[in-house]
Amino acid sequence: MLNVRAYRVTRPRGLSVLLKEQGDPIAKFYLEDAGLYERQRLCRTYDLLFEQQWCGFFSLSNHTLKIQATAQWMSELMRKKKIPREPPGILLSQLFICESMRKKGLGAEALWHAIQYCLKSPAGCRILVVDPLDDELKSFYKKFGLYSAHGAGKKMYFDLLRYEDTMREVRRLYPTESPANQLKIFGKMETAEPPQRSLI
Repeated sequence: MLNVRAYRVTRPRGLSVLLKEQGDPIAKFYLEDAGLYERQRLCRTYDLLFEQQWCGFFSLSNHTLKIQATAQWMSELMRKKKIPREPPGILLSQLFICESMRKKGLGAEALWHAIQYCLKSPAGCRILVVDPLDDELKSFYKKFGLYSAHGAGKKMYFDLLRYEDTMREVRRLYPTESPANQLKIFGKMETAEPPQRSLI
């Protein structure tokens, strides 16, 4: 089980594993820029600990995304439901699990924690946005119900309202599954939906 704690300038125990991965642009962000971004209030970074050892981090910042309705009926429905074209959201700007700790389900758990932070936001927050660096990351996020944002490059989004509604049913049907596994079940349900769905 992952523990999440707010970023500290003092480097956590186990961070030495990251020093071996300095070529990774996300690792580079943590080592060089996370503290500066914290001080400038540009994003909040959270350390991930597994068995008391640092194993990764994620960063969140305010964001929005222009949602393209890909069909006339979607545009009409968004207008009727008063869903703005640029709904308020949070950008998951970084999500990193050190290489030695991958393939243990920690990425799914970290994403679940990031979603919980979004749901607890004191301001309005309808979507979680990610900007995956490559196709492998895009496939990772797609497994958990994130959709490509048409007309916004590689960005993907996660509908937090839909998540809340669907997760009630997932928790009822699979009460003994871990939160990360419930998120995977949610992702499977989402990928069974028509691919051109919008925020409806």
